[in-house]
Amino acid sequence: AVRIANLDGTAGHTLTDILIAQAIVKAKIGMPYSMIAMSRTSLAELQASRANAQAVSADAERVFRSQPVPTLISDMETHQVRAANDAAAAMLGIAAESLQCRSLVELLPGYVPGEDPSRAVDLAFAKPDGTPAMLEVRRASVSYAGRACWLSTVRDVTLERAERAVQQVVAARASTLEEAPVGACLVDA
Repeated sequence: AVRIANLDGTAGHTLTDILIAQAIVKAKIGMPYSMIAMSRTSLAELQASRANAQAVSADAERVFRSQPVPTLISDMETHQVRAANDAAAAMLGIAAESLQCRSLVELLPGYVPGEDPSRAVDLAFAKPDGTPAMLEVRRASVSYAGRACWLSTVRDVTLERAERAVQQVVAARASTLEEAPVGACLVDA
């Protein structure tokens, strides 16, 4: 091995010692740079993930707001509305922002959540214009902003129920005619 004298104030280093020393210096210098490069890459990935999560959240908010079925998210304990879509606001005649922090029981007078969340609750309701309506309220448990909440959908079933009542009356009359002991005929004048 070739000896190099007085390198860094020391005497008698071989070329192999110098190469090893250079490798150690490179490793010591290179490691932080590689960690910085990796940190920058991780930071960029984290920022991209955060931007993606915000975009997904904004999309979900937009879908929730524009859903045609009146939908409200309310706290399980306090019944305070945490979020409401535009259809719910229109049905209740109140701005969506004004619905937040109001009690669901106050907004839907007479509404008493049943024991079984899988069963719909029927509710007689007066629309903002005063017309009576029959509402069907369904709910499912969700976690919203870290709180246990109900996701409630509200459908106006007034026409559906009226049509069903008419069909039942027609079916009852047809059954009565079929069971009549004497032949009968109906004439429309």
